[in-house]
Amino acid sequence: PPPTLHIPGAGTQGEFATDSLPVSKAMVTTSLAFSLVQAQLLAIEAALPRDAFRHNKWTPALRTGWADLIVHATSSRTLLEALLVLEATIENEYLDPTFKAQSSLTIKMLLPTATIASAAMRLYALDDALSYFKPQSSISPALLKDPTLKDRFIAVLQTLQTKAAVAAPFLKPVDPDEFPTYRRIVPHPMDLHTMLQRVQDGVYDSRLQHIPIDMSRIWTNCFAFNSVQAEISTLARRLRSIFQRLMEEYVVLAPAGTLPEDLICDDACRVCRAEAQEHAMLLCDSCDAAYHSLCAGLDEVPTANWYCTRCVENPELK
Repeated sequence: PPPTLHIPGAGTQGEFATDSLPVSKAMVTTSLAFSLVQAQLLAIEAALPRDAFRHNKWTPALRTGWADLIVHATSSRTLLEALLVLEATIENEYLDPTFKAQSSLTIKMLLPTATIASAAMRLYALDDALSYFKPQSSISPALLKDPTLKDRFIAVLQTLQTKAAVAAPFLKPVDPDEFPTYRRIVPHPMDLHTMLQRVQDGVYDSRLQHIPIDMSRIWTNCFAFNSVQAEISTLARRLRSIFQRLMEEYVVLAPAGTLPEDLICDDACRVCRAEAQEHAMLLCDSCDAAYHSLCAGLDEVPTANWYCTRCVENPELK
């Protein structure tokens, strides 16, 4: 009998569409390569913010049917068709403009002679073209002209590296000797050290807007390789939340021309901007933002998880 691959998860960002299927259903695959494309396709859909999908185009019923199609796929053409369905539901703002422009001819060429290799190539092309970053934190053309923008990106990455409790698994490349199957599942690995080195070396000098896109590979790769319930995936979601906050504070909302040394210290209270420990300091359990307890309207440090107003009002950021 063919091997089976069970993909866990639920129907929200970071979790898999197959959760909507009966528990008894397992993914039937014809080869390892086939199962990897199935898993990657599900992982890409799971990693996208829910507002990346066209309004009323990615309904629970359609998502369930799409998951069922992948689970029961026995041909490369079926997988490619499932991929094209996914592409058609994604908002243009989440896609590189050149991808849509080139896609129609490619589809006509691929479908009649679909192979697992052509499906995989199309999948990886989509992954390259996608932005997993929220639109409100996107890099505008005006912002790209800011001469201090690169330095502020560096400040974001350097700050992330100080978050040892969260960032430790993502500081350096995954060791292929320790995880020999990693590169078969993750075609585009990324880590914080590599990102910082590339920014400092000028790799992004003409395309700074690609930094958030490449950064997102860190957590989407984690979701693809590990169970979404895994502890490391929880850390990946927290890293994503911290990155999004720092992007807002240091890159998007900082006045033009702001130098890194003029940015608010990440250890400072987000209300009074003071670092002094006159009152107990709280850290948001999602984005790691710092607040004095009194500035947050609390008389004492809560014993349970605590989330800042930004994360409470925007639960998708958690």
